[in-house]
Amino acid sequence: MVVKLDRARGVWFVVSFVDDHNHVMARPNEVCFLWSHRRIGDGTRAEILGMQGVGISKHIMVDNFISRCGLYEKCGLIRRDVYNLCCWEKMKLIAKGDAETAVGIMRSRKQKDPDFFEYVLDKEARLKCMFWCDA
Repeated sequence: MVVKLDRARGVWFVVSFVDDHNHVMARPNEVCFLWSHRRIGDGTRAEILGMQGVGISKHIMVDNFISRCGLYEKCGLIRRDVYNLCCWEKMKLIAKGDAETAVGIMRSRKQKDPDFFEYVLDKEARLKCMFWCDA
């Protein structure tokens, strides 16, 4: 499709349009691998995150979905989708307070060992440095 702007009227218009595909169409059994045909629904998303929370590996998660659906075509996702979802969720958790999480874990360890760790914050109350050592 070629589109041009008629500056005098301020209108865009189609100059030419070719209604042919410039590639071979995907076969029905390949459509499930196209990005436009893969969606992780809210229920599936919650299930994946729940499995991740209890430590189930990502390839086992995908195998679980495929075995329940019977075929890749009916599954609606591929391995890369599960890896990406888990990665995005992990990045969200880290962005919400990775330093706070680390300091919280260290504080609980310090209750058992008073000399376990020390940390320093900068002017904006961000973690500047941390030192820890088991007794």
